[in-house]
Amino acid sequence: MLAGMPAGAAEGMLVNLADTPANRAFFGSTGTADDSGPFPQLRIVAVTARAGRARLGAILGQAGAGEQTLLKRLARRDYQAAPADQVRAAYLTRWSAAETTFGEDKSVITGAGNRTSGPVLRSGSPRLVIQEAWA
Repeated sequence: MLAGMPAGAAEGMLVNLADTPANRAFFGSTGTADDSGPFPQLRIVAVTARAGRARLGAILGQAGAGEQTLLKRLARRDYQAAPADQVRAAYLTRWSAAETTFGEDKSVITGAGNRTSGPVLRSGSPRLVIQEAWA
């Protein structure tokens, strides 16, 4: 608990998508200035619980959207509720809440990519990508 509220971790990840013209036009890619990356990508920012790693909330966005920009849309709360030293101490425990949960999420996308590309969501249209990501 932090300032009387359950502690969570906010973290972002990129997920590779099927390389269709619709996905590339809507989501874009990262790593190249001309959007020629090998896959279009979906950016996901999620808040997970420190205890139990339950998903508390998430927001999906285009590859070029910044994690902090998406997080601002996701979480609007009173930033003065917790003293800085408590926030700092809670931050040190974020790995088990966020990174481990993302690793588990990506591991269930089986057969959807090879070892060099990582998991790839199969949906060929932005609407279906968002549906598949939530599933």
